[in-house]
Amino acid sequence: MKQWESATRKLINNLFDSGLDKLRMFLSKLKTRLLVTGLTTICDINGKSIFDAYGMINHDECIDNAKTYYVLDASGNMMDSRARQMSQQMIVCIKKSITDEWA
Repeated sequence: MKQWESATRKLINNLFDSGLDKLRMFLSKLKTRLLVTGLTTICDINGKSIFDAYGMINHDECIDNAKTYYVLDASGNMMDSRARQMSQQMIVCIKKSITDEWA
């Protein structure tokens, strides 16, 4: 539970305002959070880091990569994996940092 809380808390006190000038800061804080919580193993897409090559990763590559974490078993139930859990933690962290929805 402690790992979930530390991985999913907001990156900064104020919500990210999506300004291009602040994108590097946001990505830097996200990268640090993922390093500290051990979630960086899911941050490479086709050999490219989402932090260092984010402008070279297209939307389809992101979608295809995300689909690998959400796989159903023969009964139609979601298969649990560490990568899926890490993906969920990263999504919650980002959503908490950009919207009041998760406050």
